[in-house]
Amino acid sequence: MRESGLRAALFFRNMPAMHRSIPLLLLPILLLIASSVSAEPGGNTQPTPDEPVQLKSAPLKPTPVVGVGSIASETAPQADTAIGGIGEPEPAVEAPRKIEPVDEFDVAHIDELIALELPALALSIIDQQQQRVPRFSPMWYLMERKRISVMVLLERWQDIIQRSVVALQQNPRVQLIPQEIVDWFRTQQAVATLNAGDAEGALKLLGQMIWSQTTYQREVVFALWRRLVINAYLQNGNIADAERAMLRYDYDYRDSAFALTEDWKYTRAGVLLRLERYPEVMQQMSERLSHLERQYYLLAKLRAEPESMVSVLDEIEQLTSASLISRKDRWAYRYIVYEAALSTDEDALITQRLQDLLSVGEVSHSFQQIIDVDADDWWQRYRSKGEALGNRFRLLRGDDVAWYAKAAETRQHNTDKAVAILVALAAHSRTSHHLRLTHGELISILSKRKNSMDLLLQLYAYSDFIDDLSIIPVEARTRLIDHALDKKEITQAARLMRSLDSVPADQDPFVWRLRKARVLILDGAYREGEQVLYKLFENLPQALGLDFVGPVREDIDSVFADKLDRIMQVLFDLQSVQRHQAALDLFRDVARLPLQFQLQRELYFWMAQSEQALSNYAAAAMNFLRSARMEDGGMSDQWALSSRLKAAEALVKAGLFDDAETLYRRLLRVTANESRKAMIEQEMQQIYLLRNASEAVLTDESGGRR
Repeated sequence: MRESGLRAALFFRNMPAMHRSIPLLLLPILLLIASSVSAEPGGNTQPTPDEPVQLKSAPLKPTPVVGVGSIASETAPQADTAIGGIGEPEPAVEAPRKIEPVDEFDVAHIDELIALELPALALSIIDQQQQRVPRFSPMWYLMERKRISVMVLLERWQDIIQRSVVALQQNPRVQLIPQEIVDWFRTQQAVATLNAGDAEGALKLLGQMIWSQTTYQREVVFALWRRLVINAYLQNGNIADAERAMLRYDYDYRDSAFALTEDWKYTRAGVLLRLERYPEVMQQMSERLSHLERQYYLLAKLRAEPESMVSVLDEIEQLTSASLISRKDRWAYRYIVYEAALSTDEDALITQRLQDLLSVGEVSHSFQQIIDVDADDWWQRYRSKGEALGNRFRLLRGDDVAWYAKAAETRQHNTDKAVAILVALAAHSRTSHHLRLTHGELISILSKRKNSMDLLLQLYAYSDFIDDLSIIPVEARTRLIDHALDKKEITQAARLMRSLDSVPADQDPFVWRLRKARVLILDGAYREGEQVLYKLFENLPQALGLDFVGPVREDIDSVFADKLDRIMQVLFDLQSVQRHQAALDLFRDVARLPLQFQLQRELYFWMAQSEQALSNYAAAAMNFLRSARMEDGGMSDQWALSSRLKAAEALVKAGLFDDAETLYRRLLRVTANESRKAMIEQEMQQIYLLRNASEAVLTDESGGRR
């Protein structure tokens, strides 16, 4: 019970600021939860508070679901030669090699990884640790809270929604959880729903939360819910209700400093901009200390004082050239420049500024709740221009050859007009052959423009104008796939890959299919990715260019080694997303290859991890011991010691106490480290207790006495 009390205290300590003032009377409730499960040791940690509730501007389209991180779910001992550190698939889907074990859930360590911009690595550590504690225990909820905080950084809105539902609806003892904790998870769900583009869904959730509360009408969390409601009204275009809610909020919290937060400042400014009350926005943002304040101020000033356009553009030029700014800020400033161009009615300038804006790429920006511009605007603008040119040149709709010829002729002296004609042709042509030719020519022209790949990815992957990716030439699609992976836009890369019926002519078939499987897995299409791997592994030696499967070879060529590295990384990804049966099946195929001894050693370790995750503890112990064995038959190097410890742990879980005790005694004889010796002795004491408990149960079942 003392340990459970520590967990409860740690759990509450790590809640965000708005939930820290929780009555001590609630502690016994959490202790009841802790005492109802056999929680594993959590250890002492030094958590660092963070802000998991992070309302970003809601995207114009729902944020796609991205697959769980690409780091294996367990840990491995160190070795001189390792299979990890994979060759070089593409940087975007590259994942660090197996991580070192973390015996305790160290929140400060997670926060450090986040500060180092390694959220996927932080998430993988949480994955590992959360598997080791009972589901819905206090420590599980602590880890789940930190998991959601990391997912916010990765913008995995759908995943956050699903995890929140699990935490609140699948726990049979959820009624014992303090209301403040329930509200924290419900808040995350509402924020994620809003960020995923579902304003109506967010309003429904928030309505249930607000009307069910009677205890803290003027507390921080209640104020946050009301701000979220206003953001939802903004997102679905209900400006009248947004204004009423804003006025009521201003009145109710006029004397409450805790409610007049930074996010409220920008939410309020968004409502005022939609109401065209620009002077009020300028007054509110008069100090302009941050990029965000300057963006709202400059947009309001441009709309309120059109004659100030030159000074606004000059300030933006200074801001964007004098310092390094984020893509988010760059997008916002370029939008203001684009809006300035719209007021000039100069078609060439407007299209250029729109193109500059789209070339920033897909990004969450500060104006997403108050403006609506995307790649469809580019297509529509060029289509209108192209159709006007078609009328001037007396081109008949349906005469694709004439349109294409005119575009080719025009390209020699005016590429912008050629683009317009090609876009108009692409809009009304119904012949797949002509469509491919048209888009091929269009991509050829656009590829010569600045930041062309960002622009092309926006135009072809994020636009409703393109409903069939197969119209994109294969060579262009492979380049877009590379770029999408480089930008970590995994969902778009997966869509583009699916659109290819066969392996591109310039690609190695094995590497291409392996890469496709990995992208599908990272995108969350686990079964689809596994099927690609199973088919690829049907004759693995032949696919790798080996003419036999035999004894260990020391002269493995570099091509084989590179492909093997790529294979292992994909299998690590499968472990990372808990697809252990598939990973184990494929590891066994790899084990039949002519591997060097150290690689075989590591392979046994990874196989043991998946066996253990599948609760096949005896098989896991056997593979850990296989991994421990050295080439000369000994088991005394550092790798072997770590593997033997893992094997002993697996034997205990398998109930093979005698074998586990024998292994621990042998480890005691060869272990010099005092802390490790103490740990082994503690484990042996645990075996003694477990053996006695097991014998007592058997005695009871046979009708004896305890």
